[in-house]
Amino acid sequence: FNVRVVGIIQAIISVIVCIPMFNHPEFYSNPIGGSYDFAGLIASFTIGYFIWDLFYCCLFHFDLYGFEFLFHAFGALYVFGTTLIPFCQPYLCAFLIYEASTPFVQFHFMMTRAPKGMFPPWAISLNGVFLILVFFVVRIIWGVYATVLSICHVWAMRHEYNMGLLLSVYILNVGFQFLNFTWFSKMITMATRMLRPAADAANADNKAKKID
Repeated sequence: FNVRVVGIIQAIISVIVCIPMFNHPEFYSNPIGGSYDFAGLIASFTIGYFIWDLFYCCLFHFDLYGFEFLFHAFGALYVFGTTLIPFCQPYLCAFLIYEASTPFVQFHFMMTRAPKGMFPPWAISLNGVFLILVFFVVRIIWGVYATVLSICHVWAMRHEYNMGLLLSVYILNVGFQFLNFTWFSKMITMATRMLRPAADAANADNKAKKID
């Protein structure tokens, strides 16, 4: 639960601070090679979080999080670390906005593992609806769009950067998108399982009424 609270705080702060970056001139004029102080500050803050996430959560507690989260923590640390080169530093906000879905993920974990009756079923269901909707918008729709757009910008400037850097960053980005689709499919499966008992109960009631 302590780890989840840290994740919620980090996600909320990340979303708040990254929103102004979408309005910065560098985001439009020089998204790949640009750099400015505020973006560097946010990059450093994000790197600090993923250092903690990698070592404390994914290595020290590997038995709880597994390979998927280890890959995500290592990859995110590497990709966000490259923004200090600088590389795609103004683009930081386009990927940091993914964190908008994180509080709902953490709340779901906490609600479903809290003592029974602590949270009403409607609150858990409402959080689940927001989780699926926000995750789909920021990580699936926007995530694919932002990744493809950044690849197009990087390709136009590919001669200015080491090819190893470009390949490593975008192989990891493709891996992140694969993870997002995997996690989203798990959410849909979980939601379907939660809805099935309610549907079965409703069908049973209807059959009982017909019999009566």
